Amino acid sequence: MACSIYYDDNGFVRLEFSGIFDASDGGEIVREAAALLREKNSFRLLTDFRNATVRLSFGRVYNLPQMVRAWAGEEEMFIYQIKRALVTPARYFDVFHFYENVAVNRAQRLKVFLDMDEAKAWLLAEN
Repeated sequence: MACSIYYDDNGFVRLEFSGIFDASDGGEIVREAAALLREKNSFRLLTDFRNATVRLSFGRVYNLPQMVRAWAGEEEMFIYQIKRALVTPARYFDVFHFYENVAVNRAQRLKVFLDMDEAKAWLLAEN
């Protein structure tokens, strides 16, 4: 799995995954993204899975919001402050929609999209 992490000039941190994603490197990636969010004083994160092969069980997905909260907390970022948009290909929509439901039920701001432009518009909207 590869992940590019960078600050987008539109005012958010962007994660772009490629290869096989199974969340095994999730802690390192979330900590790096949280550090960049803190450095840039940004509370918006766009995650792009369009070029990734996702291998996550529903059990792993169920626990992922809690794990992300803990990893971000290690960088003194509170996940509840971060607005997150996630873009996925249609074949993984059900998995990530379940992740969205679990995250939202845990007071996290996360929305899953199939379209990059819609994700950016939602992420940059003032709400």
